[in-house]
Amino acid sequence: MTKAVVAQKVAEKTGLNRKDTMVALEILLEAIKSALKEGQKVSLVGFGTFYVKQKGARNGRNPRTAQRIFIPAKTVAMFKPGKAFREMVNRAQPKASPATSGGPAGSPPEAADRERTDAGSASDRPKRLEPSSAGSAEA
Repeated sequence: MTKAVVAQKVAEKTGLNRKDTMVALEILLEAIKSALKEGQKVSLVGFGTFYVKQKGARNGRNPRTAQRIFIPAKTVAMFKPGKAFREMVNRAQPKASPATSGGPAGSPPEAADRERTDAGSASDRPKRLEPSSAGSAEA
């Protein structure tokens, strides 16, 4: 969902025009960003808390070249959803049924594919060649 879609939904619910809603949304987001920039927490009861966290410097590795690199310390913005918000989101998640996932509940669909191919009869599988001592050249 984009910022424009959020503004449109707020406009529909409040009766404000879309332009005023977009301005209000920009003001809200700017307030959150400036508070985080100053190192403050922003708590929206029933929704969650925005805060900043310090990440320490560490050594890493460039995956392309395998060269060791130094990753400097940085400050990152974090969001922790509130209890009511978490519970609402968890209740809204549809449960995957075995019929739609292709296998036992909770298993990825590719696991069901593996089970189907592994379940073939012995006659369906290619025969494995075993080394035999009769064909050896030892005398």
